[in-house]
Amino acid sequence: MAPATTFNRACGHLTATPVRTFIRALAMLLAATLGACASRSPEPTTSARTAPVAADNRTATAPMPAQAVAPAPVVALAAPSSLNGAPTQGESPLAAEQRWLRALFQGTPVMIDNEFDGSLRIEIPLAYSFDPSSPAPKAPLKAVIDRVSQTLLRQSQMQVQVASGGPGARERSAAVRSQLNAKGVALPRIVALTTEPANVVLLRVSAVPAGDAATTPASSRGPAR
Repeated sequence: MAPATTFNRACGHLTATPVRTFIRALAMLLAATLGACASRSPEPTTSARTAPVAADNRTATAPMPAQAVAPAPVVALAAPSSLNGAPTQGESPLAAEQRWLRALFQGTPVMIDNEFDGSLRIEIPLAYSFDPSSPAPKAPLKAVIDRVSQTLLRQSQMQVQVASGGPGARERSAAVRSQLNAKGVALPRIVALTTEPANVVLLRVSAVPAGDAATTPASSRGPAR
C-alpha cells in the first residue's frame, strides 16, 4: 500500500472517532433530558397554588349560642273594628263585651270566662299585676283595667267586683278600684269582693242589681274605699 494512502486512512480514523463519540454522548444526554421531563408532574395552575393558602387563612367561627326567648308581656291587642262591644243579633250586652275582651287578650295569660250566673270572670296572674310587696298596679294589669272600664262606660247597667290575692290583698284591691274610678267608672259600680282569690287579681263584671239600677250614676269619681 502506498504511504500516502495509509496516511490518509489513519487521519480519517482519527478524525471520525471523536465525532462519533460526541454524537453518541449528545444522544444519551438528550434521551436523559426527555426522560426526566416525562417523569415530572405538571406544574399547578395559579388558582390551584393559591387555593390552599386561601383555605389556610380562613378562621373557624364558633356557633352562636342559642338565646333564651323572653316571655311576651300581657298587653291588650288591637281588636278588629267589628269587635267593638256592640251585641250582634240575639246576643246579650254582656256576651258582646266578653267576645270583645277575649279578642283583645287572646294569647295572653289573662283568663276570661263565664260564671254559672252569667257573670264575666276576668283573672290576671299576680306576677303580671304587682311587683312583690307593692300595691301599685303594673302595666299589664293597667291594660286590663283600661279595657274593663271601657266596657263599664259603654254598659251603664253593669258593675265590677274586685279582689286580689297575695300579700297586701286589701291594699292591692283598693288600688285596682281606684284605677277604675280614675277611668270614669262610678264608685257605686265598683264593689270589693270579700273572698281573696289565690295568685290572681279577679275582676267580675255582672249586671247591676235591679234595686240599684235607678240610683247608680253613670260616672262619679271619688276616693276608693
